[in-house]
Formats: sequence, C-alpha cells, structure tokens
Amino acid sequence: MRKRRLIWHIFPSYVLVILTMMVLTALYSTQSLRSLYEDRLKDDLEGRARILGVTFAGLLAQNALEGVNRECRALGAAGGMRVTVISAAGTVAGDSEEDPVNMENHAGRLEVAAALAGETGAVVRLSTTVGQEMLYVAVPVRVEGRLLGAVRVAVPTTRIDDALWPVYLRVAMGGAVAAVVAALLSWFV
Repeated sequence: MRKRRLIWHIFPSYVLVILTMMVLTALYSTQSLRSLYEDRLKDDLEGRARILGVTFAGLLAQNALEGVNRECRALGAAGGMRVTVISAAGTVAGDSEEDPVNMENHAGRLEVAAALAGETGAVVRLSTTVGQEMLYVAVPVRVEGRLLGAVRVAVPTTRIDDALWPVYLRVAMGGAVAAVVAALLSWFV
C-alpha cells in the first residue's frame, strides 16, 4: 500500500518534467528551423532581385515605365512572387499585382529605403496592397554607378509555414513517441 502511494507521488512529477522538456525542445527547434528557412528564403529572394535588377536597369535608364510594368507582371507570374520596381524618388514604376498609378510612394518602406540608400533591405510585414503578411527583399538598381531605383521581390509568409508544416508534424510525432517512452521508463524506475 505504501509503495503504491509513493509511485503516485513521484511518477506524475517525472511525467510533468518530461512533458515540459519535450514541449520546450519542440518549440525551440521549430522556431530555429523557421528562422533558418526564412534566412535561406531571404537569400534566395535577394539573388532573384539582383538578377531582375539587371533586367530592369535598361528599362529604368530609358524611363520606359510601360515596359517596366509589363515585365513586372510577366516575371512575377513566371517566378511565383510579387515583383515591384521603384524609382529613385520612391514612386512605383511597375508592380506584378497592382496598377502602379494606384500605389503610394514607397520611399518610406524600410526595405525600399535601404535599397535606395544602396543596401539590401529585407523585412516581414503586412502588405496593404494584397492584405497579407509578406517577406520583402529589395536591392538597389544601378547603371554605371548611378542609382536608378530599386527592385523589390516578395512572397507570402504562408509559404514558409506551408513548407515547414510536414517538419512540424514530424517533430510533434517524434516528441510524443519520446514522451511515451520516457514516461514508461520512469514508471519502471
């Protein structure tokens, strides 16, 4: 009788410690994985934006805004991403999702401000145009050292979650199996 009471005093605390550690480990690993995936996606988008910058440099140099918008739509559809070209003054020259005439000046957007300052800008925020959270990366567009504007590419952050969902599921299932095994071992101990 006394042995049984001792088990029921110790065993629940073992199980609680095991479950707490499993949950904390799962949260940490999934957050780390999401951060790593987001960083890789930023690098990929930066590479795409730099390639697109070469395409748009000539059009911006010629001030061929209709050509810029047409190319934005074609390249955005082909690449599965949103493509925006912004002039050095911050006005939108072309966009794959919206008519540039209806868009406000983008010079104040963090990623665009960084690109217009000659650096790469990256940020996650809600898009007022498409109404969802997006990962934006913008790079400067130069011709012979002269800054002509910026190319910005973006994808919805739901793409990150969709890609990682199977991994999250595996982590949860692995954690559940490990917790059951650990609980059984602590029962025997």
